[in-house]
Amino acid sequence: MSANNPFDPLGVGAMSMQIWQSMMTTPGKLLEAQLELAKSLTDVAQRDSNALTSGEAPGTPVVAPEAGDRRFSNPTWSTNPYFDALKQGYLLATKAVLDSIDKAEGIDETTRRRVKFFAKQFCDAMSPTNVPWFNPDVLEETFRTGGANFRRGLENMAADQRENAGRAALVDESAFAVGKNVATTQGNVVFRNEL
Repeated sequence: MSANNPFDPLGVGAMSMQIWQSMMTTPGKLLEAQLELAKSLTDVAQRDSNALTSGEAPGTPVVAPEAGDRRFSNPTWSTNPYFDALKQGYLLATKAVLDSIDKAEGIDETTRRRVKFFAKQFCDAMSPTNVPWFNPDVLEETFRTGGANFRRGLENMAADQRENAGRAALVDESAFAVGKNVATTQGNVVFRNEL
């Protein structure tokens, strides 16, 4: 960790630099990975442009979301060529980033895991599902409610600013009442061990 650097208290920058240095020591592998990504993106573009001209849904995807990833569960992500291309491009870029970390040579496993964790967090944050005008679920809700979903979101944001120092509330505090579903009595230690 880099506790001395206030701009990088977790040392992510330093660890990422180790990965980059490792990748730059084998430029052939880096170029190979970039060419693979470019070919996959070209395949996506070809597949979706064919779907646009034929008027049909795109065929078999070049890359699929991981099992359990519900972000792209709306059928529009697979049936609309524009949304499909956006999804496929994002998934391919994320795969390329994470694979490059896995393939970096001479990196200790702890550093690799930590960098991959932070890279995955960043990639998840960059998902097109997080952008309202790129998310078919948000667009459908906006049309269904006439934009009331955005008004509710702004009201929630104003309430968080007022009542929670601007941080997003994780729970509805009005759902709790002392003596009803929140205990305030002193507790006793009922078990103790060496931990």
